[in-house]
Amino acid sequence: MECSCNIQLNFKSEKEAKMALTILQNQTLNNKRSTVIRKTKDGKLTVDISAKDFTALRAMVTSTFRDMRVFIDAQSISK
Repeated sequence: MECSCNIQLNFKSEKEAKMALTILQNQTLNNKRSTVIRKTKDGKLTVDISAKDFTALRAMVTSTFRDMRVFIDAQSISK
């Protein structure tokens, strides 16, 4: 069963969104069971995840949120 998810994160600026995108692009998120498309526009980071099954989808969502949590924590420490 094919599963998909769309995640949209709003940032204060386009610059922050692009920095977050860079973090996600450094991760190898595509594999045999799932694909991830990432893009930014107007300070919004959009992550589209497609997977062959729910378990693969959940793994990609968890990985994406974990990476974004690290980014947000690092941003708050540096301010």
